[in-house]
Amino acid sequence: MSDHEHDEDNALLPGDDSPPRNNVILIAGIASLLCLVALKFVFDSYHEGQRDITLAENLDSSVTSELLAEYREDVQNRLTSSDIPIDQAVARLAEQGRRGFPQVLPFQSVDEGARLGWSRHSPEPAPVIPEPEH
Repeated sequence: MSDHEHDEDNALLPGDDSPPRNNVILIAGIASLLCLVALKFVFDSYHEGQRDITLAENLDSSVTSELLAEYREDVQNRLTSSDIPIDQAVARLAEQGRRGFPQVLPFQSVDEGARLGWSRHSPEPAPVIPEPEH
């Protein structure tokens, strides 16, 4: 095909001489951005409201739970039925520290498992890797 034939084919097609629609594109972009920002606040508000409702329901059900009531009663019974009242135990702990309670004193372990496990390793030193020469 020659250049002359190619020009004739293009002449048959109508050209688009309209100016670019930059204003329409800009307005559509700004409108889309504003819609997205507005929707973010709408969705955040909705989810916060749903979270608050769910938390309130969970709190109501947990406070009135029979299992929780039984647990609180058990803890209160153990605190008041011990050998020493809790206020005296706190005062004794403040004065004497852990030494005032032999039940919780730290003691040296008699378990030799860890020491024996390490002694089974060979006493050979780690191999030395020579540095490469430059």
